[in-house]
Amino acid sequence: MIKLYILGLKATCENEAYEFADRFIRKLPRKNDGAFDLSSGEFYDNDIDAIRHAYTSGIFTQEYGEKITELLGDMNELVPFGGNSSSNSPNSKNMDLWNNRIGRKIGLKTSGKLKLFKLILKALKNGDLIIDPENDSRINEVSSSKINIKNKVFVVKESKKGKNLLYFDFEKSLILSRSEFISEIKTGNYPFYEIRVVKGDETPVSKKDKNIPNNLG
Repeated sequence: MIKLYILGLKATCENEAYEFADRFIRKLPRKNDGAFDLSSGEFYDNDIDAIRHAYTSGIFTQEYGEKITELLGDMNELVPFGGNSSSNSPNSKNMDLWNNRIGRKIGLKTSGKLKLFKLILKALKNGDLIIDPENDSRINEVSSSKINIKNKVFVVKESKKGKNLLYFDFEKSLILSRSEFISEIKTGNYPFYEIRVVKGDETPVSKKDKNIPNNLG
């Protein structure tokens, strides 16, 4: 079974952002083994933190689109998946949400990691990113997407003919292929969804229930 966990891609993006920042902005502290020293105090609530969030959101936007990335970003700040986070205060959370939004906008209009980083670096130099959560009035302009993610599964990839190929389970932070999702529904792991035969193909759909928002019909 193919299981792609969002946390893995997030960690990869963060490390890439640090590598680019180390190369193009300034040398960042590292441990003896060469890994970045995240305990040094130089990675959070500053320009490096802003770059990390914008870059990660940009990559996710390139991979999964703006809508999914926005929800993922909001979830990460408000209900963190785990790992290191700068979101120790409301202002820090809002800073992260703001920079996530800038990253999504840049990700929509570019492709390639280096090009994405350079555009984010340009945004940093132009003052478009928030780098100080305590002294930037734009903090008060931020709002997260109001969405109940419980029991929600979204389509994240379609074929050219519109056939759903990949699904994302927000509650489990898990991406499922079409065949995996069908198998999980049949096993009973997704009680709010069912299988219907559409044009000869088994197709996952949500059950008719106005209390459970969904995008699968």
